[in-house]
Amino acid sequence: MSDVASIGPGPAKAGSTAKPQPKTPMTPADAIGRVVSLMNEGKLQQAESICRQIIHARPKWADAHNVLGAVQTRRGQAKEGIKSIRQAIKLNGSVANYYANLGEMLRQEGETDKAITALRRATRLDPNLAQSFNNLGIAYFDKAKFEDAVEMYRKAITLDSSYPEPHNNLGNALTALGKAQEAEDCYAKAIELRPDYAEAHSNAATLLGDSGRFEEAEASLRRAIELNPNNLDAYRHLANVLVHQSKTAEAIKFLNQAVKRDKHNFPILIALVRAHLKHGTYPLAERIAKEAMSLDSDHPEALCLYGNACHELDRHSEAIEYYEKALEKRPEYSECRHYLAVALKAVGDFDRAEAELRSLIDKQPGMIPAYASIADMIKFTEDHPYFIALQKLVEETGDSKDERAMFLHYAVAKAHDDIGDYDAAFRHYSAGAELKRARLNYDEEKSKEFFDDIMKTYDAAFFSNTQVKGHPSTLPIFIVGMPRSGSTLVEQVLASHPEVYGAGEIKVLSRSIHEARRAFPDLPKFPEIGAHMETPHYERFTVHYLNATVGLSEDASYITDKLLSNYYFLGIIYKAFPNAKVIHTVRNPVDTCLSCYTKLFKDDMPFSYDLSELGRYYKRYQALMDHWKRVLPPGYMLEVKYEDMVATLDEKAKEIVAFCGLDWNEQCLRFHDSDRPVKTASVTQVRKPIYSTSVDRWRCYEEQLQPLIQELGRS
Repeated sequence: MSDVASIGPGPAKAGSTAKPQPKTPMTPADAIGRVVSLMNEGKLQQAESICRQIIHARPKWADAHNVLGAVQTRRGQAKEGIKSIRQAIKLNGSVANYYANLGEMLRQEGETDKAITALRRATRLDPNLAQSFNNLGIAYFDKAKFEDAVEMYRKAITLDSSYPEPHNNLGNALTALGKAQEAEDCYAKAIELRPDYAEAHSNAATLLGDSGRFEEAEASLRRAIELNPNNLDAYRHLANVLVHQSKTAEAIKFLNQAVKRDKHNFPILIALVRAHLKHGTYPLAERIAKEAMSLDSDHPEALCLYGNACHELDRHSEAIEYYEKALEKRPEYSECRHYLAVALKAVGDFDRAEAELRSLIDKQPGMIPAYASIADMIKFTEDHPYFIALQKLVEETGDSKDERAMFLHYAVAKAHDDIGDYDAAFRHYSAGAELKRARLNYDEEKSKEFFDDIMKTYDAAFFSNTQVKGHPSTLPIFIVGMPRSGSTLVEQVLASHPEVYGAGEIKVLSRSIHEARRAFPDLPKFPEIGAHMETPHYERFTVHYLNATVGLSEDASYITDKLLSNYYFLGIIYKAFPNAKVIHTVRNPVDTCLSCYTKLFKDDMPFSYDLSELGRYYKRYQALMDHWKRVLPPGYMLEVKYEDMVATLDEKAKEIVAFCGLDWNEQCLRFHDSDRPVKTASVTQVRKPIYSTSVDRWRCYEEQLQPLIQELGRS
């Protein structure tokens, strides 16, 4: 949000811009006019030179000192500028504009109280000078005296309704007072008066973004950047709006443009780290976070975001270390403390994680993400203080559609589910899902085409081609399936074996496909790529994949890759690693879909927030898995049912271990004692012994799930 003030040469007659006649000496008034023209053209050094010539000729001319102060301020020489303005006032203390300029310069230097004193003097000397009231309003704004600021801006507008700056600044003050509609009208008026007013476009966009009108905000910010390509705040705000629309690649593009303009701009680097974290490009997020820390090694936000990158790269101890460093610098940094709690949950330190979350809630009863994180760690009852607090937050939030409301609905729904009020629970699950779905760009028709193209490309003829030679490694064990189908339980059982390292949901395989395409640019995108890959292409793919995974564990004979969506790539996986193993986890379709629908995923999972879309997606997934069963060689993929794991864990665990070529180890039955980090949505469940309460959970919501059940039942 940019406050706009005015610093200018003043109203004196010496500001005339009349051109001198040829061969006629330039008068001081003409010279001042020339200085003003040079300032407007950005030729500040030349403007200062002329000012000094004027002062040398007429050292007691106050206007010349005033103009010199304006030039010096624009050149970034604030202290010199203030000194020049004070000299102008010393020579002539009756000119309101001098005090208006002095007040704004002092404000920019952080001397707000002195600025207010100077600006009040300006308004008394000339009650009709709109600039003085505008600048005084900004000083009040900086002191968070928003009502006083509004009063000053309105006076400036009354004096000169065609003056765009006070309209824009009034919008800022009204925004701070929570009067969004009035603020929007003010920004619109400022833009009407000056269509090329970049700051007003940027401020209007910030307001639009805060109210969830992201497309309008995006248009305004693009216009702001077009008008002023050096307005780096506009790039940052645009990136934030684009991220909210899941356009993270485009956000990164704009931020990279801003970095080219100023590679040492700390806020831009911080925004770029956040965008890369959202985009899933964690190594880049880590690198840029290091660049930010090189500019300010103690800045809490840089330390925290570096911790986020470490967390996403599965370096959990390092993540916790940097979160703690950030909190040492800023103990009240609630966002970072929340991340610390999430990281502690991932490594199984539930007691400390819960303590951190309770501390957050005690200090900030309105911090909704903390309730969302603690919700799956506690059992709610009707008289639980957090349930009472959540209900109060629901009343306060009303029909809000912002992100906080989305998190709130899921937390409240979990609480109602715990106490058995399934109607209320489902209302809140649905409200949260609707808000999440509105933020996603999910094209169901393209999804259908994607599944169809996979089955067309990786048909029986594809598997009959024996000319391609894959890698002989037996290292990878791929665990695939739908989210919430028992996959984390299966991986936890395997990872408890001393010869297995559980890598979790690593996104290495898709990056390996990208690496093959980078090395061989003629290769098309997935899924068409499979029809064109030959042995050299697979060699590039497998080497990249193994290089990225072998280093995860020095002594493991097997490494599990539990990125569930790898089921798309089973054709390529088989050709690349014919000796690998694939485990497909399945669960009752309605239970699977209900569990997806009632979970706010960290990753988008765009198909899971509308019951009908979710049902149709499940059918496509099911058809693709049936296809793989037909075309993959027998013995390459094992199907494991969640309900069987719950009913006969000992028997199913032994079957899984044997399928992977491992000797049995009793530790596999004590998976809940494992200290390996877990980041999936099942983070709390896998730390507990096996339980059966999730089997047939859907019957509690049978009536509400009819749209889903109807889609699943269609042939």
